[in-house]
Amino acid sequence: MSRMVFIKNNFMFFIERLKIENFGPIHKLDLHFKKSGLHFIHGKNSSGKTQVIGAILYPLIGNSIINHVKNSALESIVEIEISDFKSTQSIKNTVSPIDGVFVESLALEPDNKLINELKNAIISYPEAPILLNQNIPFSQLTELEIQKLTPILNAAGESKYWESLKHRLIDSNNYQLSISQENLSKFLKTFLAHVELQIQFPLLVDDFFYHFSPPVEKMVYKLLALLGERKQVICTSTVLPSNDILNSDSYKSYEITYTSKRRISPVNFNYNFPKKRLTPLTKSKTSRNKEEEKYFLNEKYNSDETRNIEFKEVKGKNPISSIQGVAIQYVVAYLNSVSNKTGYIYWGIKDETQEIVGIKVDAKQRDDIRKRLTDDFHSITPDIEPSAFSVEFHKIYDKKTNSPIEDLFLLEIVIPPVQSLYLYSTSKGEVYIKTDSGKRKLTIMKIQKELEARIMKNLKIK
Repeated sequence: MSRMVFIKNNFMFFIERLKIENFGPIHKLDLHFKKSGLHFIHGKNSSGKTQVIGAILYPLIGNSIINHVKNSALESIVEIEISDFKSTQSIKNTVSPIDGVFVESLALEPDNKLINELKNAIISYPEAPILLNQNIPFSQLTELEIQKLTPILNAAGESKYWESLKHRLIDSNNYQLSISQENLSKFLKTFLAHVELQIQFPLLVDDFFYHFSPPVEKMVYKLLALLGERKQVICTSTVLPSNDILNSDSYKSYEITYTSKRRISPVNFNYNFPKKRLTPLTKSKTSRNKEEEKYFLNEKYNSDETRNIEFKEVKGKNPISSIQGVAIQYVVAYLNSVSNKTGYIYWGIKDETQEIVGIKVDAKQRDDIRKRLTDDFHSITPDIEPSAFSVEFHKIYDKKTNSPIEDLFLLEIVIPPVQSLYLYSTSKGEVYIKTDSGKRKLTIMKIQKELEARIMKNLKIK
């Protein structure tokens, strides 16, 4: 098998070590990596695999990719060691909740030039995602990208399969692509970008492999192995590749153990962080939430209700039970959506007029809602990490005084897009799917038909 031709680069970085304490569901973890090759971080759902990816990015990117958890009394520590083959430097983030305020300290070695070079490289190359997951939008391959990929795949022994597939990837307007093929297109764009980077840094692949049919999965593993001959590739996955695809001696694996014992860490990875907002981490400081958009009472919300945006108005005197009873049904409906888009639920907006009316909740009620929703997120089957969701209370302002109205808030729940052959259910075993008009509960027969349609779509390689 011939080697790939990499663009000549000025710098190449790799991660030597990652040390974590109290980050997401992870209590303690200490990982040592090789300078190149494939590294698989594997474990059950909700064990914290994606949180490891977040912990790698956090010291390099900063607060834009994390959530703060207010009811934690623990201290979070993330330390990462970076090398450019000549020297090794470290960066350490510590977050301590003190009197309800998150105090962050950042410790760098005296000569942090190497760390800053890596940060700037990551921020300067948005076309080469460092986190490959379902949030990456689909776009078809160009003719130039096909030309670049063809000799690589031919050399990898995939010429026959590639010839039958490439015309579909380049003309997705005339061909109905399967989920597997759409995700292959995303992967190939990322793969090419990393081959051509002038400044090489690790490729992080987050639990992407269950999206692929067997022949596509084999192709992806071969390309990752080729990439690993020259640079560091770190992947998360619920299962390890079989020996008929990759020999177990050709990669290094680390198992993340699932624990049902709850440790509420002060920070966790925000799965929905916007890559376009990446900014370098500044000097040590006290962490504050970014200034949020203002919402004014009785004004119309700045977006219409769509399949991915749901408006709800709390009616009655008990907002807690009103929200909790309906929220988990909509969350499950969004998780079962095939739109591959982030879902948003807003409580405090009139459905008919999009008028912002808010919900009246004091500090104790807001904390109660957060805790109940978190418990509901834990109860979803199959397991999904509660830190994947975002629960925010936005202040509502008086238009005349431009001041916040006491205890009046807009509740926002953000649901990550997922692609799964399984259907998610509530703790009661109820299965919902999202529709244009709201949500719909599936009967046993409809559940079977929905699963059959998903499996057939995923396996169908035209």
